[in-house]
Amino acid sequence: VTLTQEGYAVCCMPDEVALLSGPGKGVIVQRPGKGDRVRVAASVAKKGTFTVQLKGGPREVEVAGMTITGRAKRGLKVIKRGAPVVGSVPDIVTESE
Repeated sequence: VTLTQEGYAVCCMPDEVALLSGPGKGVIVQRPGKGDRVRVAASVAKKGTFTVQLKGGPREVEVAGMTITGRAKRGLKVIKRGAPVVGSVPDIVTESE
């Protein structure tokens, strides 16, 4: 899962991100719009959640509600109201916890 400052998220399968074994550009997971930046990148279980830090306070985001898409897209708007995303909160809660 990647999430931008404006609240757009891309949820893709890990096998779409190839391991870079030598010098190279790498893999583009998300293409944010103009003026937008990727703020969160996490590996989360399909039924897990993760917490993001907004300017107004933390908010929990459920991965189960996200559509699994291919990489290299702008993403779907998952945080529609509230302040911009500042970053992620370190503790990621998974289904097993």
